[in-house]
Amino acid sequence: MANTFIQKTSSDESVKHKMAQETSSKKVVSRTVAIGLGVVCIALAAGLVIALVLYAPMVADLQSQVSDQDATIASLNTQVSSLTTQVSSLATQVASLKSSLDQSYNASEVQALIAEYVQQIQDDQAIISLGKSGYLVQNFQVNQTAGGFTPIWSNNLGYAGYVGVQAESNSSTTYVRIIYPLLGLEDQYFDYNVTLGTSGSTVLPVLPGEVSIGVGNNDLTDVINATVTAVYYY
Repeated sequence: MANTFIQKTSSDESVKHKMAQETSSKKVVSRTVAIGLGVVCIALAAGLVIALVLYAPMVADLQSQVSDQDATIASLNTQVSSLTTQVSSLATQVASLKSSLDQSYNASEVQALIAEYVQQIQDDQAIISLGKSGYLVQNFQVNQTAGGFTPIWSNNLGYAGYVGVQAESNSSTTYVRIIYPLLGLEDQYFDYNVTLGTSGSTVLPVLPGEVSIGVGNNDLTDVINATVTAVYYY
């Protein structure tokens, strides 16, 4: 009996010792796992912090770019809206002007305007070819003393051309004189005279500008009577 009790006690102590070892081993394993998990958590936290440090400025920059793009899009939308309004307004004005034009001119008035323009073109073509003419003086009566001079016409001519002068006089010394400034030459004049006698004619070139024409004589004693006609061709 005593031996049996001693054996049981020894066996129990062995079991208890084994259980204590297993419990200690489990504690060590649990502690190791906890430490490992803690290290992993710390590593993950550190990685997260590093990621935040690295990517936070990038995220902020992207957000700023998105904000700028949104502002640009809003501005462009405003401009498009404004331009659309302007186009609509211009279209309305064009329609209004077209309506006014349709109401302002009837067919006969349009034909009259066309005829006027055609006539203007024909006149311009005639001027280019010196095909137009007009009297400066017609049958102008000149009465002057011996050696006298009488201006018969002085005014502005709009186009280059020539003046035809014809005179009937009682003096063989009767002459016609023309004076006008030369274009582009300061204080320089074209001054020319032609003797017409008792019955004669001549042609005098003219440039645009102020032109003066006169009739004179070189007699010494007689009173001179003359009839003069001058025609401007342009």
